[in-house]
Amino acid sequence: MSTVTLENKTILVTTAAGFIGSNLVKRICQEAPSATVIGIDNMNAYYDVALKEFRLKELVQYPTFTFIKGNIADKELITELFEKYKSSVVVNLAAQAGVQFHHQPGCLCGIKLGRLL
Repeated sequence: MSTVTLENKTILVTTAAGFIGSNLVKRICQEAPSATVIGIDNMNAYYDVALKEFRLKELVQYPTFTFIKGNIADKELITELFEKYKSSVVVNLAAQAGVQFHHQPGCLCGIKLGRLL
């Protein structure tokens, strides 16, 4: 199996303030210091926002990390992020937690990056 190098790449990580996303960002920043990491999260209140903010405070110590508060279903925002940062790697960890949300009118049941993918 071949190894993928993240050195000198720009990586977009969705749900960067979540448990898995924040730990992934931290690991990329530590193990591939030449990589630029763009993290996006909508910071909704389904999980404790204070905990997400705490995780982000840990991540801002990495000079190659940039945080964007936004929704990945916002096509205009995602297009702007790809144009500005030219991400070559995308790690999409986004999902709507909780079954009850999938049955509400207007729910995005299939979350896609700006509905582009």
